[in-house]
Amino acid sequence: ALPIYLDNIANNSGGSVIPNVNNQCPKPYFVKTINNRLIGTVDDAYPTQLWVGDSGCEVWDLANFVNVSNVSGDNSPVQGIAYDYSRGIVASEKDIYVLDVSGDVPTIIRTRSNIGTMHGYSMTPIPSNGDFPGGVAFISTMNDVRIFNGNYNLPVATSLDNLKTDSFSQQIITTLQYEL
Repeated sequence: ALPIYLDNIANNSGGSVIPNVNNQCPKPYFVKTINNRLIGTVDDAYPTQLWVGDSGCEVWDLANFVNVSNVSGDNSPVQGIAYDYSRGIVASEKDIYVLDVSGDVPTIIRTRSNIGTMHGYSMTPIPSNGDFPGGVAFISTMNDVRIFNGNYNLPVATSLDNLKTDSFSQQIITTLQYEL
């Protein structure tokens, strides 16, 4: 026969109540994997942050983040993330950054693009073709279509300066806002 246990202790006499949330996880709109690390960004509660998981780990928490606004005093919300040049391309409302997660500590560097994106859902990688270097297309805060591109992999210390944004939307700029 199985042993029988009689629970005669009142439910509220067990001590402190377990909290509903121990260490709340962020709820980002955009998630990418870069260098075997989980990256997330655009959270309503933390608009200037992105989260980088440990290598091979499929979770992050609020304690493990990079604050994009601290990089250059941007202080505008992060809009999205794309993948190009074996790195993350992070866009805020005011600027574009390159996220490198190949080392133990994630690094984020402001580029010289001097323009942001209206919405992260517009960020999409464009492959190279012939003389065209490819890059990341997005709708900019100037209501036009831009491509963030350049020669990032040049073996010189100033290779980041070769990254730029080019406008490819002169023919559609008069109707773009209506189409959006």
